[in-house]
Amino acid sequence: MGDVEIREGADIPFWNCKWIAGSKLSILCPNSYMIATNKEASVEDSGFWLEDRWHWNIAWEWDQNNAELWSAASLLAGILMEVWPNQDGVCENEAAALKIVWKAKVPHKVKVFAWRLVRNRLPSKVQLVRRGVEIADSEMICNLCNLNNSQDDTTHIMVRCEVAKKIWNAVYIWLNLQGVNEVVSLCHEHMLQFFSKLKNKVDKGREISIWMAVTWCLWRARNGTIFNNETGDIDEIIFKIKTYSWWWG
Repeated sequence: MGDVEIREGADIPFWNCKWIAGSKLSILCPNSYMIATNKEASVEDSGFWLEDRWHWNIAWEWDQNNAELWSAASLLAGILMEVWPNQDGVCENEAAALKIVWKAKVPHKVKVFAWRLVRNRLPSKVQLVRRGVEIADSEMICNLCNLNNSQDDTTHIMVRCEVAKKIWNAVYIWLNLQGVNEVVSLCHEHMLQFFSKLKNKVDKGREISIWMAVTWCLWRARNGTIFNNETGDIDEIIFKIKTYSWWWG
């Protein structure tokens, strides 16, 4: 989760301590911080326990008609999703991946996406079932590849899916790289391998920007097939990946 063990959170400033992936929320979410009514609040002050579950309750000057404030609130909510006092820590490799994520020169919403991906907090079908959402077994397959033996979890979507494999192969050819090990069990392992292979071969910072562009586009393509009946066209996805890579690089 970060460099700080927050426990109950009484002594940890909510906005101005590096308690999430080595970063301050006041820096990650400046618009939310600007309208916060208590900028000195602790983590404990910023939520409450109800029926053994932690609920965040942030006090701020709210205008429900202000679209920018809704956007700021959504960004903060994405970061805080499934983060609460007494949460288990992260493994060493995962912590290293999270530090790289927050240093990336990409939009904040993409950092939040990557953070959730590394922490396995994206709402894949497998994760939704774990949270109690009822999904028929026949609907659990990956909508990108539609293979009967596939399952819609983040590692499959990002690494093992046949569509993902073709896209990563195209990216490796584009970057003149050998492929990253597709047997990895977790997305942060794939990210660290990719980062290591690309380091010193492109301008500093572009390694993670490219990885984020690929995973961002894969996730959006996956969502497009589920919610908008899109086909997940590989050439279109690759074009978007290259476009985002240059924008963010």
